Amino acid sequence: MIDLSDKTILLIDDDKDFCFLIKMMLKKTNAKLLFVYNGEEAIQFMNQHGGEGIDLILLDIQMPLISGYTVIELFSKRYPDIPIMAVTAFGMTGEREKCLESGFDEYLSKPFDEQDLISQINHLLNP
Repeated sequence: MIDLSDKTILLIDDDKDFCFLIKMMLKKTNAKLLFVYNGEEAIQFMNQHGGEGIDLILLDIQMPLISGYTVIELFSKRYPDIPIMAVTAFGMTGEREKCLESGFDEYLSKPFDEQDLISQINHLLNP
């Protein structure tokens, strides 16, 4: 298992059960996880912290108030050094390409297993 004890990951997803699942999947990595539950909260959080200390963002696409596509448009310009991965149940044909064209660094479609998630995170944090 990879050691991410020096990394902080921000998960932006409106499904609190899914957030708990991610927490369990990443527990063995010792990464610090922070959670916000919609796009509006994500923007407020990042405005307050300026992205300081965030090593990776996991971002859902379909959320109430502000979509992941709106968030990525803003974040990819303001925080170009923070990798952002789309983590979404919206797995239609062409969606991965659309996400990457929109500024996401990677795309993972739900459902996925723990190894897929950890592998993608490791790839983004240790290119």
